[in-house]
Amino acid sequence: MYSNIGPSHYIFYASKHRNYQWLVALIEKFNALLPKTPFQQHLALKTYFPFQSLGLSKPYVLDNILDDTPVDSFLIQLDSELEKLEEIFFKHIPASHPEIKTIASALESQSVSFGRVLAQEYLISLYKQTRQTQIPSNELYNAIAQIMEGGTVFNFPLVLRSIHHKTIEYEHKSCPHRMYADKKAAVFACHMKSAFYKGFINALTNIQSFKRQNFSDYCLDKIQLT
Repeated sequence: MYSNIGPSHYIFYASKHRNYQWLVALIEKFNALLPKTPFQQHLALKTYFPFQSLGLSKPYVLDNILDDTPVDSFLIQLDSELEKLEEIFFKHIPASHPEIKTIASALESQSVSFGRVLAQEYLISLYKQTRQTQIPSNELYNAIAQIMEGGTVFNFPLVLRSIHHKTIEYEHKSCPHRMYADKKAAVFACHMKSAFYKGFINALTNIQSFKRQNFSDYCLDKIQLT
């Protein structure tokens, strides 16, 4: 029925689905910490992200999710709605709360944990296909771009700055600092996304360090390999 759906659409959708799952994990942790001020707006997108798996061992099925909108337009709009939801959630977190450090620490740990789980699932999928137990360092950037950001089907969300034997640097074009209107929410969101990336990359291969540098309107990740 949807003959115009290609492999790149599945990759892009899967990365957004995983991003939604990461966000829901943070929301659930936040609601458990502050049950009197729960955040429930994520439920509005649940219809478009209905799967429980991470979409690595078994690809997601898009046929029952798409409407009559052309697939490119549908996925771009879905990406935009997810981005709005993220910003609303991070604005919802009360920066002035007396326990904000505890809240931030719990959400950061949740982000790192989700990244690790995603990496473990990816490695299981990789092993089934190639019998590799660890991703080669020269394939790390491509794995990050595909699994975390959906490849390059629409807007090239990552820009590779440099890649050497021991160092990988890439820029985030869709960093919260660039996309969010609320700058305080952007700082908090970027920190949590950095923790998500750190958990994923640390579990994926041997690295010496992972660091995110914040500039005026974008962020740069630097990975030092062992």
